[in-house]
Formats: sequence, structure tokens, C-alpha cells
Amino acid sequence: MRIQIITTNPTTPNQGNAVTAKRWSRFCRQLGHVVRIDSVADFDKAWNADVLVALHAEKSADAMRQFRQDYPQRPIVLMLTGTDIYGQKSQRAVRKSIAMADRLVVLQSAAIRQLSESAATKTHVILQSAEPLSSKPMPLRREFEISVVGHLRLEKDPFRPALASAELPPDSRIRIRHYGAALSREFARQAKRLSATLPRYHWFGPYARWKTVRRIARSQLLIQPSRSEGGASVLSEALVNQTPVLASRIPGNTGILGEDYPGLFAVEDTTELARLMLRFETDRAYRTELQDCVRRLAKLFTSEREAQAIQELLASVRSQ
Repeated sequence: MRIQIITTNPTTPNQGNAVTAKRWSRFCRQLGHVVRIDSVADFDKAWNADVLVALHAEKSADAMRQFRQDYPQRPIVLMLTGTDIYGQKSQRAVRKSIAMADRLVVLQSAAIRQLSESAATKTHVILQSAEPLSSKPMPLRREFEISVVGHLRLEKDPFRPALASAELPPDSRIRIRHYGAALSREFARQAKRLSATLPRYHWFGPYARWKTVRRIARSQLLIQPSRSEGGASVLSEALVNQTPVLASRIPGNTGILGEDYPGLFAVEDTTELARLMLRFETDRAYRTELQDCVRRLAKLFTSEREAQAIQELLASVRSQ
């Protein structure tokens, strides 16, 4: 089949949808399909695709409508982002795109609970895979390194780990390293100020993806503090590289880690996050518990499982 994938910023290397589009393109090609990735702004319906795969319900809405008008019998697959599922803006546009799509894809199981019954029946849960490093970097000896990975924007609650670091006791060896671009001048100013005033926190700014993965693998712990999330790929990177996680208790995280995962903290709860960070640093039994959980979860995020799920999805649209 000829598969056309459309997304918002396909050339931005660390943008989540761009990473997903490239990964799906690779899997589809391996399955024998011809694939093209386009920006929603440069959508070319004349490419005559057999299947349209759209990432982001609101921003892909116009392209989906054009494709449906020209090819009414050809299937549309819509992958829902966190903004589509949990956002409050432009829900009318999102509902129209969901209704138009023949198949929906969500990145974690809890997302299905946010959909109507009719939408849920055409939804596939496809977990994002990641490739583990061939050799795991050795952790730092003098420090207890914690990584935070994500662009600086409101939904990510990016400074929660920094604020929690200020509540740690003087003898803690924890050091927090944050990788991700600031999406506003105010966020950049705040990150620089916290880096200058909090000795345990440092913001590195934009960072090459391959370097970021190595830092995740080297770290003793990763923190995922988002207020809202569709299903963060950084969790997959951490899990397959055997790096334990502390995460905010939101559906986008619990849908991946599980409701009973022992490393969850309440959204925006600085004190609880600080307590869990210190517990992980000082309590060997707790550290082992999280490490065991991560080893079990890692099996769900292999490239083989994601490729199989994509193959099943494409088979279902081919047979409709």
C-alpha cells in the first residue's frame, strides 16, 4: 500500500510527533509499504495514497477533509495526541476528526476511557517502542544522577523536579539534569534562574536525541512530571534502558506504567516528589522494587511488538 503520514513538524528532530512519524514510516517500509511523510501545511492529496495516517486531530483536520473528499472510500487512520484527548481547546474540531477517521490510535490504554463508545470501538492501543542501547553507560560515582527530559512548556510542569530538589537534605547526592528546549522566553529565563540558584539542578537546553538517550540510560532515575500527557515516548526510552521512573499520577503516565506502579506522585506535589526522590536514593528495597517493575514493563515496548501492532492495524483497514 501507499501510506501517507501527515504531522505538524516532520523536520523537527526532537518533536514528539515527528519522532513517531519517522518510526512508523520505518516500520511500514519494513512491512513492504511505500511511505511518504508530509507536513499538514504542505499536504499533497495528489500523491494518491491508499491510506492516510494523521497525527493530531485538530491540526490535521483540513488535510483529512481534503483526503476524504477526493478519496471517499480510502481509509484514514488518526493518531490522537495528548492535546486531542485531554485538552480543552477546539474540542469540536477534534470530535469531527475522530468521527471522520476509520481507525483511531492511542499511545496508552487509559486514553480509551476518554473516548465515546463509538470511538472506542475503532481504537487501537499501540505502545511506542524504543531501542535499548547496546551497552548501558556506567552511572556517575560521585553523584546520584536524575534526568528530566521534555520541552519547557506549561503542560509538562517542567520545574517541579527542580523545586523538589530544594527540599532535599544537605547530605543528598542527587543532581537533576534537564534536557529540552524552552518554548518561551519566560521559561528560558526561569530555567536559567533555577540553574543558577539551585545547586542540585541544571538545565541543558536543547539536546541531540541520541545524547539524551545516553543520559537517560546513564541516570539512576528519570522523572516525568507532566500535568497532561498523551503518552510520553521518554518513558519508553527509560524503560527499555532499565532506568527507573518517578511519574505524575495522570492517565498518560498510568496508562503506560500501571495504576499500581510504586513510583507515582500527585500532580504538582513538590513535597511528595522530593520524598520519593530521597526514598529512591536511600532505600535499597524501594530502589529494587522500581527496578523490578521497569524490567517487567520493558518487554511491552519492543520494536517487534509495535511493528506487529501496526501490521494488525493496517490489515484491519485493508479488509474494511
